[in-house]
Amino acid sequence: VLDPHFITTFAIATHKDDLFLKNLIQKGIDQITAAEELAVRQKWKIEDADMLLMPEEEEDYLKQLSALSICINPGNLPLEAINPDGEPTGVSSEFLKLLAEQIKVPFNPVRTESWGESLKFAKQGKCDLLPMAAKTAPRRNYLNFTSPWLSVPMVVATRHDQIYISNIDQIIGRKIGVVR
Repeated sequence: VLDPHFITTFAIATHKDDLFLKNLIQKGIDQITAAEELAVRQKWKIEDADMLLMPEEEEDYLKQLSALSICINPGNLPLEAINPDGEPTGVSSEFLKLLAEQIKVPFNPVRTESWGESLKFAKQGKCDLLPMAAKTAPRRNYLNFTSPWLSVPMVVATRHDQIYISNIDQIIGRKIGVVR
């Protein structure tokens, strides 16, 4: 579906009380090259698809961190998931590897059973980052967001006897199911 209403953008979310961390993560994202980002997207079939300089205050902040904890959607491939070995995999995992290289701080996954639990943990401060969080009004109450680092088209699946949905206007007023 090429309709702009069907595009979902993902940003990295940090706890609302830690704007400093959000700004540091944004600087790391800004240092990831388009070629590196494209390589991740191509690897995961989303598309056919140096040292970070920062002020001393920011370097000191990062040095105090031994690692940053992340919560993900544990079953959302190819975007992100937990593999059989219990490790994160998918687009966000590859992107976070690049980001960790830029900010020189590793990311440690916090095990959650669902995206809902990941959101709850983020709200409670049990994880520092949600690498693939869509900006929503309720989430803005407890999270800060970087600029989007990934945009992917949404898909509308229909029964085999239904027409192809190419525009959101085709489903206005109709019942649809969505993933939370």
